[in-house]
Amino acid sequence: MPRRIRVELYAKPRCSLCVRAMELLRAVQQRVPFELVEVDISLSPTLWGRYRMDVPVVTLDGERIFHHRVDPVRFEALLVAACGTPVAQSGDQG
Repeated sequence: MPRRIRVELYAKPRCSLCVRAMELLRAVQQRVPFELVEVDISLSPTLWGRYRMDVPVVTLDGERIFHHRVDPVRFEALLVAACGTPVAQSGDQG
């Protein structure tokens, strides 16, 4: 059984890049399962100081993999490598 991967999206309110990143992450999540957590950096002075100029920031099991923009193809490849889950192809017969 593949292990469950945790992906965190560090975002702030009224951030169009953050909204787009969440959309891309959710689209990939339909093919490769993982736990997705959105973290509002405006609620933490520490996170605000660390990420306010870099959001959105995406981490995979605590490792920072993207900031500003998410590459969905690379993201999916990183997920597959991390959890060993084969990607469901459209047209696959279960």
